[in-house]
Amino acid sequence: TGVTISFWVSPDVASQNAWIFAEGNDSNSNTAYVWGTRTAGDGKTHNFIRNNDLSVNQTAASTTDAFLVGEWHHVLITDSAGAVTLYVDGSVDAAGSTALSYTPSGTFTFQNSAIGAWIRGASPSPTINNQFDGLIDDVAIYDEVLGASEISALAAGANPIPEPASMLLAALGGLGVMLRRSRA
Repeated sequence: TGVTISFWVSPDVASQNAWIFAEGNDSNSNTAYVWGTRTAGDGKTHNFIRNNDLSVNQTAASTTDAFLVGEWHHVLITDSAGAVTLYVDGSVDAAGSTALSYTPSGTFTFQNSAIGAWIRGASPSPTINNQFDGLIDDVAIYDEVLGASEISALAAGANPIPEPASMLLAALGGLGVMLRRSRA
């Protein structure tokens, strides 16, 4: 159980409150689960988690620089019911899970997700703010906490998890080989 959020990032400018990944609510525009920058020029990864009642569950920053202008860095977050671990370029951030983890309290109603901004309010005219100015690549969201070997592979630029279509083709190919051998 849990979630893993993985992405590569390279800012064009030093930004304040620029979100790389954000989840929000259509009717309550303050519900938030966001990851991005906090203070312009500090390079730190920052999280901000707030429930429907506007109670802040967490706000914390990394110790590792991941948002340095013109540099590519891999950022990966695992979250299992508030137990958070942040990885920058495949290494666990020194802030540690104690600083970044939180105890979920209240209700969280997430209805939209965004990459590179925060969407607040409903269509047809939501507010889009906290835009990130730079490049974001290979965004992946997994509905589980990935293991160490998978996290290392992602940081190295590989996809350690086969896509379902690839797995299906491999299984069907294996079945075909077994059927062919049984007929011979």
